[in-house]
Amino acid sequence: MNIINTASLPRLWWLNPWSIARKHHQAVTALKQYSDSLDLLSDIQSRVINEQSAEVMNLREQVADLHMKLITAQQSREHWVAKHDRAHAVAMHNERVIACLEDSITAGASIPDAVPHE
Repeated sequence: MNIINTASLPRLWWLNPWSIARKHHQAVTALKQYSDSLDLLSDIQSRVINEQSAEVMNLREQVADLHMKLITAQQSREHWVAKHDRAHAVAMHNERVIACLEDSITAGASIPDAVPHE
């Protein structure tokens, strides 16, 4: 590509102005192609950035959903652990009552006297 400094034209350029015009035309055409390719690259870059931004937003939403599911699962687990602990406490209480009743029946006491009050 010929680079023409517009501030300094060759001597006696006015004798053959069409050659100078042709060189200017070649330079302008080359610059136009170069700028078009840069526009194309900037458009591609812009599309890639937009796609990546959309993907990042999608991933953030997925992380938020998973976080909420994790919190819900923890709350559910705590609920069922508390329910298990309460059921175990009731079962242990019932076993104590049954053992106390069995002991009192073998000792000959009546049933209402044998039931412990807690």
